[in-house]
Amino acid sequence: MRRLGFRLLAVAMTVALASAPDARAEKTALPDSSITNAVTYEFSADHAVPAPRIDVTTDDGIVSLTGTVDNLLAKERAVRLAETVRGVRSVVDRVTVKPPRPRADEAVRDDVVAALLMDPAADSYEIGVDVEDGHVTLTGTVQSWKERELSETVARSVRGVTGVTDEIRVDYGADRPDLEIQTDIAEALRWNSLVDHELIQVSVEDGAVRLTGLAGTAAEKRRARLEAWTQGVKSVDDSNLRVARWSRDENLREPDKLALTAGEIREAVEDALARDPRVYSFNVTPAVATGTVTLRGTVDNLEAKRAAESTARNTVGVLAVDNLLRVEPEHVATDTAIEAQIRASFERDPLVWALNVGIRVEDGTVHLTGTVDTQYESARADAIAGRVPGVTEVVNRIKVRNYAKTFNPHVDSWWYDSMAGRPLLENLTDGTALN
Repeated sequence: MRRLGFRLLAVAMTVALASAPDARAEKTALPDSSITNAVTYEFSADHAVPAPRIDVTTDDGIVSLTGTVDNLLAKERAVRLAETVRGVRSVVDRVTVKPPRPRADEAVRDDVVAALLMDPAADSYEIGVDVEDGHVTLTGTVQSWKERELSETVARSVRGVTGVTDEIRVDYGADRPDLEIQTDIAEALRWNSLVDHELIQVSVEDGAVRLTGLAGTAAEKRRARLEAWTQGVKSVDDSNLRVARWSRDENLREPDKLALTAGEIREAVEDALARDPRVYSFNVTPAVATGTVTLRGTVDNLEAKRAAESTARNTVGVLAVDNLLRVEPEHVATDTAIEAQIRASFERDPLVWALNVGIRVEDGTVHLTGTVDTQYESARADAIAGRVPGVTEVVNRIKVRNYAKTFNPHVDSWWYDSMAGRPLLENLTDGTALN
């Protein structure tokens, strides 16, 4: 009853706050100059964003980014970082991408097709690829919105791509009742550790989802929108999901999240794994004890193992993950072939292609060596190697010149292992951060 009472109170508060003049928001609103300074600082502290090449302005909490960067990854990272700053209501992205070495459209198209075929989850999709002046257009049909998003993520990560238009159609195969969709979204929001579900309301009509209420940051709003794209959804409208800095107040959040049972957490992890296109085709069994999730089962690629751990970590109530999944490739590849595929994947990537990273493969285990400037570069190389079919493990011995942490859960696809002093890779699409 306590949880139900709190939820009813939270809903009532949200409705009242959304419909009445928001005096509290006015009192706690940050000056635009402070927001601009905060975003600029985030860029300068993050070694994966070329801060001197991006100009930041703010008007009534709306941040505008202008400038030119070398690749699409840097452009999108800048947007994601800006969204994490408190007080930012939305981000207008006017940053252009100008690769230092322009590539022929045919070469870019060939690399996008190769990247889709190489990706262990996207390789089964029938995706058409067209390229004009570096801008990629994707067509075809997939079975879920998350598969559509994954295909777009793969295309954005190819060297020479300046933009992506996603025209992939989603064919669910059958309609779902609105109430079933609404329940799925509400549960997904409830169990996502990066979203405060108490202040977000979900309504569905004929497959069209409407999100209303409050989010603490623009990044949280983006995360809620991503979670809303569940099976059967035709559209998502989050225009009335307002960003209010003060709504991050912990006093407004559900007080008994840590009172969850092991059974509740296990079911939430199972549901999250079933929604992940990198994992759902495998038999992954989670067990929960005192907040630690143990994953057991077999997958055929390292990407799936890492994705399963990432999904589990982002579930409310999970304090740690013990990943005991075994990687057993469906097709055995020689070490020479695996090394060649990794080198080809590195060559396609807009960041790693210019790095001096050594590769050695022994019995499916990849050893990476060399020296790079940032942990982001080391993590990127590790992630790319881990996606290559036949790889069962990556031993990352890359030395990093600058150990400043460039990690944000709304931006990065890896978790920083402070005990080991190096990135612990996890591919999270959201966003993720695949990214």
